[in-house]
Amino acid sequence: MAAAALFSPRPLAGQRVVTSAGWQEATVGSELERYLRILQLAGKSPVYPWSVRGFSPREIDGLAPRDSLHPWAARLGGGAPDSTQGLRVAILRPEVHLTFNSAFPWAENDGVVWAGRGLTSAIQAGVQARYGPLTLTLRPIAFRAENDAFPLMPNGLTGDRRFANGVAPGKIDLPQRFGSGPYERIDFGQSSLALDLYGVALGVSTGSEIWGPAFDQSLVLGAGAPGFTHAFIGTVAPVNVGVGHLHGRLIVGRLEQSAYSPAPSGLGSRLAAGLVATFSPRWTPGLELGLTRFFHQRWPTGGLLLSDFLIPLRGFFLKNSAQKYNPSDPNYTPQNQIASVFSRWAFPSSGLEIYGEYARDDRNANTRDLLSEPDHISAYTIGLVKLLRRSARSYSVVRAELANGRVTDLARLRPESGFYVHAPIDQGHTNRGQLLGSPAVALGGDGATIGLDVYQTDGRWTLEGTRMARPLDIYAEGAASGRGWDVSYALKAERLLFLQGWEITAAVTGVFDLNRNFSHDAFDLRLDVGSRFGF
Repeated sequence: MAAAALFSPRPLAGQRVVTSAGWQEATVGSELERYLRILQLAGKSPVYPWSVRGFSPREIDGLAPRDSLHPWAARLGGGAPDSTQGLRVAILRPEVHLTFNSAFPWAENDGVVWAGRGLTSAIQAGVQARYGPLTLTLRPIAFRAENDAFPLMPNGLTGDRRFANGVAPGKIDLPQRFGSGPYERIDFGQSSLALDLYGVALGVSTGSEIWGPAFDQSLVLGAGAPGFTHAFIGTVAPVNVGVGHLHGRLIVGRLEQSAYSPAPSGLGSRLAAGLVATFSPRWTPGLELGLTRFFHQRWPTGGLLLSDFLIPLRGFFLKNSAQKYNPSDPNYTPQNQIASVFSRWAFPSSGLEIYGEYARDDRNANTRDLLSEPDHISAYTIGLVKLLRRSARSYSVVRAELANGRVTDLARLRPESGFYVHAPIDQGHTNRGQLLGSPAVALGGDGATIGLDVYQTDGRWTLEGTRMARPLDIYAEGAASGRGWDVSYALKAERLLFLQGWEITAAVTGVFDLNRNFSHDAFDLRLDVGSRFGF
């Protein structure tokens, strides 16, 4: 007994070890992060900018509700955040998820995981340690997709390149299928090392970022692709500047391509540099206005420099086109910019929020270019969320979102491609073969989602309908081919159940694809089962 007591682990003075992270599991794009957004509309969470995600642990501390008058209070607890000043360690509970697609791949902002035809299995777990202003989060994920065969859209290529994108195989790294056998990967996932000190947040991360106010169709950075290794610096929380509050983040990192990319392997890595900033006016509570800039650039031969953080702060206009289009120019820098402006207005007293984002792909040459053709290679997202019923035991929420990236009428007079495609960055707006932004607007497409979420003390019910369409010709919306559009309709029913210390998720999605691959109709049944383990 004495020996057992001697060698058993004991907390140090000022240390707290917990078995469940609770609100700290509100990672970017997670279930809890979305629930925090609903709590804001219910008046239970402070009004706070929602367009710079993921949130830091300190931000989560401030957003967590202080009372128990909300449906998931018994599950998550309430009251003030942990005030322990020493080491705090929280276990991010293990999670297993299985996805089955009966006929073809169908994705739902799955992040690192690519769910092909057949069974896809994923597992993740982690731990978070906080000591004063320093936070270390380790949350790796591993997945394996059976990746069974299905009819591909012919793209005119042979060998492994036949798996490349069917519409634009030479212009974007967005494969139809990741090879002829199982596809698997181990990834660091939402892992990071961050320091929050004197109002400044800085660190390194391998996790995803979501920029802008959209629920599902973020135009610049969303939850549909693996995160990429990046360094960041920004504000810990919105900074009071008298007339309002400013909040923002700068990042610089490295993007990679898949094995089916149109770019040669020697040009496979890209430098990514981006900026997101929001302004909340003092006199209009709940309103946030913002902008983003995100640059793709070929990876520098000398590696990253501190000055690369400043790329998104440079001039908005491309005054010297030779640097972009003339390889013989000594200043030639293959590069592309995606930029957006957005707004979100939340009205907790009415349980309502409305939002919108407008994005451009390709840097403007000058002011005249911007003013005369502001819709050149553009896309937009608009949406609303309405809390229909709120009580201590139940919330009912309806949400609707529309995204449109169709090629505009400018294509009749000026060359214009579908969104996320731009030479000479042949990989497009992707990382490891998956879209960094909205799947709806990619390659000139559009989409819409309407959903009903019912949050209760024992979990959540969801019924959701989605429509997505893509053209065959990314320059003229398929008109030249006469084969029109590939249009899919998806209907999903989902249940999240709290069962003692466990969380069980089950979903059924029927996908009706009309004119799939511009040749035939098809139906896919997607089944999801997941479990987050209790202790």
